[in-house]
Formats: sequence, C-alpha cells, structure tokens
Amino acid sequence: MTERVQGELQMGVLRRIIWWDFERASWQWDLLCLLIVFFIFLTPKSWFGRGPGIAEEPKRIILKDSKIGRDAVNLESRLRELTGNPNLQVEHHQVKTDMSGETYFDVVVK
Repeated sequence: MTERVQGELQMGVLRRIIWWDFERASWQWDLLCLLIVFFIFLTPKSWFGRGPGIAEEPKRIILKDSKIGRDAVNLESRLRELTGNPNLQVEHHQVKTDMSGETYFDVVVK
C-alpha cells in the first residue's frame, strides 16, 4: 500500500470519528462511547485545575472556640492552626451570640 493511499485511509477514519459517522449498533460506536467514558472517569483532576488568573472566592467560617475569647486577638493564628493553612488571611469577622448566650465568630477568610 502506498503512503498516499494509507494517508487517505487514515483521514477517512479520522473524518468518520469526528463526524460520528458510525451505525449505532456497531463495534466502532461502542468503542467511541467507551473512549469517552474512560476519558471522563480517568482524567486527572489536575488537568482541569484552576489557573493563577482565576480569583478564589472568600470562604465563611463559623467558629465557636473558648480558647479565643471575645476579643479575637488570636483569631487568625487559631484559624491557621485549626485549618492547617499557614497562608490563611482573615478579611473580616463578627462576634455573635447564639440563643443560649454562647459567643461565636462569623469569619470571612481568603
């Protein structure tokens, strides 16, 4: 088989795959469906990770911790300790009281 004929055959197969030009009950159809399913379930998450250009939204944390007290002086360091994230930054917080009179913090972090 010449290279030209082989190239035309490959292009024909590629064209049929792109245009999905196979009978529904054929083995080619089944193979393409299996390839799609494998791609969906076996693709690493890192391929679709967030790039550096996408900003993260702030996260809200509700914290009831007797070690902090009402003044929230150690709030950021305590949150870093609890979450294990040394880069955590507190954007703002509110000291609130629940119905039983216990104090908790409503914190927005990034």
